[in-house]
Amino acid sequence: MDNRISELKEKLDRLLRSKKFLIGMLIIGLIIFIYPLISNYYYNLKQKNYANEYEKNIKGMSNEEIEKILNQAHNFNTNLFINGGLDILSESKYKYIIDSKKDKTYPSFFDDNELIATVEIPKIKTSLPIFVGVEDEILKKGSGFKLPSSLPVGGKSTHSILTAHRGLPESRLFRDLDQLKDGDIFFIKILGQTLAYKTDDKAIVLPSDFSRLNINEDKDEITLLTCHPYTINSHRLLVKGHRVEYNDTIKDIAKKQQRDNIWKLFFERYKEYIYGLLIFFIVFGIMRIKEKK
Repeated sequence: MDNRISELKEKLDRLLRSKKFLIGMLIIGLIIFIYPLISNYYYNLKQKNYANEYEKNIKGMSNEEIEKILNQAHNFNTNLFINGGLDILSESKYKYIIDSKKDKTYPSFFDDNELIATVEIPKIKTSLPIFVGVEDEILKKGSGFKLPSSLPVGGKSTHSILTAHRGLPESRLFRDLDQLKDGDIFFIKILGQTLAYKTDDKAIVLPSDFSRLNINEDKDEITLLTCHPYTINSHRLLVKGHRVEYNDTIKDIAKKQQRDNIWKLFFERYKEYIYGLLIFFIVFGIMRIKEKK
């Protein structure tokens, strides 16, 4: 029995010292290691394709068509506020939405599952398509918008809620949203116009707490919402911004925020790979030293 154990140990030792075994393990490790990077790159391309598809569709529309949709959306938002007041969850808001869809005053551009806009957050180098709805299939593709929040076309007494996963194994989505601070800029591109928002409130709340999602009278606001903390998802992270003028100054501020955050963002996104490489080289070095002995 002891001889068999000794033989097995010798075979295992020879296997571990074998160059073919080490190379095979290295290849397997690299495949596992780089899969998330390749997957994330692939999904980023898909999200860019959605954005390109959206821009192409908008360019194919006449100015009159776009103006008509925007007027319908602004009228809808005004009536949503009048009918439901400040409370985002008021029953009268839901009733108004149902009635507007019945009498066809609700703009069909914002029907369920439709691609309606894109959200860009320069500081965390994130750009996502925005779809109507928050079903899982939608949130795998990008960000979701859901009534009864205001349609994200801007205007007084509006508050739109955009949500996305904190991140999936294959795509980051709103993974880095926690890096935003007051004063950071994000953009909504919708129907040929770009709306700029400056963040002014950040909070972690329970999923049942909707108090920060209410409409503030005469304010034009958008809240970006995701789960928190990452992978646990017991709470919700909210980052709210108010509308500011879209001009060269705001664009320069956004670019500076991206530049200033680039190394922190790089480390946050790739720290697992940095640590993994360090561990790999340490282990590989130890094995080589043992092999020489």
